[in-house]
Amino acid sequence: MYNCSWAQITYRSHRVVNKFVDMERSKRKKDILQDLHFKEYWLINNIMSWKINYFGHIKPNSGF
Repeated sequence: MYNCSWAQITYRSHRVVNKFVDMERSKRKKDILQDLHFKEYWLINNIMSWKINYFGHIKPNSGF
């Protein structure tokens, strides 16, 4: 960094702003999931149910 006082102040202010923006971004992501009322593992549960349904269609033809 430069030894000028204005350069250090702008560097610090950018760090503070970046931390604030990152914090707000993470809060927004959590709020979206809460607003949509998704369960914790909704994607994994859906994939498992799709696998079980698909297995039911495959089972009679494969000779299990």
